[in-house]
Amino acid sequence: MSLEKASGMVKVKNIAKSIKNGQHSIEILKNINLEINTGEILSIMGPSGCGKSTLLGVIGGIDKPDKGKVLIGDTDLYALKNEELDIFRNENIGIVFQNHCLVEELSLIENIELPSIFSEKKENFESKIAELIELLGLKGKEKLYPYQLSGGEKQRTAIARALINNPKVLIADEPTGALDSSNSNNILRLFRELVNNFSISIIISTHDCHVSEVSDRQIKMLDGELYEA
Repeated sequence: MSLEKASGMVKVKNIAKSIKNGQHSIEILKNINLEINTGEILSIMGPSGCGKSTLLGVIGGIDKPDKGKVLIGDTDLYALKNEELDIFRNENIGIVFQNHCLVEELSLIENIELPSIFSEKKENFESKIAELIELLGLKGKEKLYPYQLSGGEKQRTAIARALINNPKVLIADEPTGALDSSNSNNILRLFRELVNNFSISIIISTHDCHVSEVSDRQIKMLDGELYEA
């Protein structure tokens, strides 16, 4: 099914992906067409196993589709060589996982700055880190390690890490799934602030109906297909 809007930052064209199950193939994504505008929060709603995480992995450049294209601006992700894709993804796509995926051996500030170490951008990352720490309410926690942080603080650290290279797109896979209602609401309000403060597109996969409250647009996913909400 095609769900498109004019002049978007992210364009997903005819994406399909299957996995092998013994001698059979199971279609995970079925001819997905989607467009996300700059400054838009899009939520993809659906039950576990419907293909949401796979779609986000494809859009994020970490899960190659069997066919189709993903365009970030004018760049076709899967036309890039592996090394080129790694560099482009690091500098243009921020990814937030459900379970934050922080490096336990690194402090909060070291986790945030990690993607900048591999960036070729010439920026004042110290200033950017300070800005993000202030924005995300993490001031005073810089030297703490993940085991010393609350669930909400870990997720906000993961969001800061995803934003450090000024990405064009932020992808969040079930970002409130492991949080209580208070922290979930804080994260959702933060996403709206990020859109207001940065020129960025945000794509959220979720089964949490409250996510729609901060979304500009909501679509549903079932059995590898997209439907208007």
